[in-house]
Amino acid sequence: MKILRYHSQSRLFVLACAVAIILAEGSPVRAQSDARRQAIAVTYPLDQSVTVRFQGTTRLPRLSGEAKVKRTGRRGTRVELEIKNLPRAFEIGAVYTTYVLWAISPEGRADNLGEIKRSGSFIVNSKVDVTTPLQTFALIVTAEPHFLVRGPSRMVVLENLPPRDPGNVQVATVNVQYIGNTSDYFNDPR
Repeated sequence: MKILRYHSQSRLFVLACAVAIILAEGSPVRAQSDARRQAIAVTYPLDQSVTVRFQGTTRLPRLSGEAKVKRTGRRGTRVELEIKNLPRAFEIGAVYTTYVLWAISPEGRADNLGEIKRSGSFIVNSKVDVTTPLQTFALIVTAEPHFLVRGPSRMVVLENLPPRDPGNVQVATVNVQYIGNTSDYFNDPR
């Protein structure tokens, strides 16, 4: 009788452990599959320079940055971004090797503006100078496996804030939604 009771208790324990493991594994998958994000797009006036601040997301809250944005007639919109406290990308996850700056249009289309290169082996400040044909867009920075990616990963580390005090410059803001890359490539094996 004791053997039978011990055997049923051990089965119950194994079953409880299996259920706990399944539930624990299921939660991150649901959280990671939610790739719809929202950002603030700014309409930049012609031939006027606007300073836009950047804030780190919950993934890297210590990040900050500032961009000088100027839209000119035929040459598009120039973005000069400086980021402070940028860590090495692989410190975020094993699959990430670099950072990419994205412009998100009001329709939600994401344009890869270029790689943000770091110099140095520790946390450093980085700069990038790029141009986009867009007039209204949000700016985000993501960690990526390489710089030729076609869509932003879910690892958004930095995003623009609305201009706080544009001075005498008229700017308009709008919320935009976009979808990050949900490929299994970005699932960190850890």
